[in-house]
Amino acid sequence: MKPRPFRTWCRHHAHRQTHRAVPVLLRVPGLWGPPHIHVQRERMVAKFWLDPVALQKAGGFKAKELNKIAKLVQEYRDEFLEQWYEFFGR
Repeated sequence: MKPRPFRTWCRHHAHRQTHRAVPVLLRVPGLWGPPHIHVQRERMVAKFWLDPVALQKAGGFKAKELNKIAKLVQEYRDEFLEQWYEFFGR
């Protein structure tokens, strides 16, 4: 199966998530740091490092939600990294 572009993945999976937690890459020129994603719902924003996958900031999510999100991040880690490097470069 051919991987979908990151933004397509977000739209595709957003409707499947009970809490609509959708990973979002943020672009801050020159300040993005190591590969990571932000997961946002309402006013909560969690941050996960991608290499290796690790929670950096819980941002108001409950532990049970973070566990579900972490599993998704791990499952799609390679796609996220591919999109990260395509977007930001190495």
